[in-house]
Amino acid sequence: MFQRERFVEHNANAVAAGRVSGVDPIKQITNRCIRIVKNPGELEVITCVICRGYDYSKSGFGPHTVILCDQCEKEYHVGCLKKCKMADLKELPKGKWFCSVDCKRIYAALQNLVSSGAAEKLSDSSLGDLRKKHKENGLDSDTNLDVSWRLLNAKVSSRETRVLLSQAVAIFHECFDPIVDTETGRDFIPSMVYGRNVRGQDFSGMYCAILTVNSSVVSAGIIRIFGQDIAELPLAATRMSNQRKVGSYAVQNTEFH
Repeated sequence: MFQRERFVEHNANAVAAGRVSGVDPIKQITNRCIRIVKNPGELEVITCVICRGYDYSKSGFGPHTVILCDQCEKEYHVGCLKKCKMADLKELPKGKWFCSVDCKRIYAALQNLVSSGAAEKLSDSSLGDLRKKHKENGLDSDTNLDVSWRLLNAKVSSRETRVLLSQAVAIFHECFDPIVDTETGRDFIPSMVYGRNVRGQDFSGMYCAILTVNSSVVSAGIIRIFGQDIAELPLAATRMSNQRKVGSYAVQNTEFH
């Protein structure tokens, strides 16, 4: 059926997927691979970011015990931390552990945003850009426009937070197909929004950001920050009724702000 589609011959993804008659899909995939593992024994599973080793202690506490930073999620051997004078741990710490001052600072900043429960208003310069885009697209510009964003986490929960998180789930379901676990059939989107752990999938470090226009939730995004260098935005969406309006423009201006 796909081979009868005339447009596929001009589609690079279709060619790579072997949807064109006479094209070897395996060769196409091989050419597009970043890395090819010829021998499973050559596969390097890295845990410790210091020594690049993957050996670890399965029981007890010692130099080969592996510990994860609760912010950047990097893994370290306890012995490597001591050797590099990063930390001299005598036992696994209780509560949160951070590999650096920066990770501790980032975590504290995120927690402050979540626990305050306050909506952060967009700056006047950003609002000016929004009104300019409204004018360029022939849309009416509301001079009393109130655009704010807020960071949410289900672990710091209230009745209001739960309502807002449920609205975020609804926005993602409106814009995306469910992300389904093939074994259980469970949709991962609610787990990502609420920061849950599901079948080995760790979403606990994820936060949900919402954008409101005149107190109405129009956009939502899921974010996770790995230290000071890397951030992840796996999902971002705007209600269908608000797309190409102020909500979608504000998302462009506030992503990773």
